[in-house]
Amino acid sequence: MSEEKENIEKKLEQSATQIKNMVSSEFRDILNFVKKPWKLIWVNFFIGIARGVGLVIGMTIFGAVIVALIFFILHKMVDLPVIGSYVAQIIAEVKRQLANMPR
Repeated sequence: MSEEKENIEKKLEQSATQIKNMVSSEFRDILNFVKKPWKLIWVNFFIGIARGVGLVIGMTIFGAVIVALIFFILHKMVDLPVIGSYVAQIIAEVKRQLANMPR
């Protein structure tokens, strides 16, 4: 029983030491940013640039997939009897507009 109690106390002390080290390292990081505010500004600046680039790349891929799906669905709808002629007119107009765009 006492051996089990010693193991529990030992694990508890190890956990307390780990928590103390985590808190003190986080506190050191905060103090480092307080002492050097320009470092914090640069870190946030680069994080913002990375988020912006990621957003642009992600939205570009997402937008391309959505446009491709819309065109795929519209091309399949051309064969429908009621709205097929309207969809064909839309597709023709889009192709005409794309051909007239400056490059």
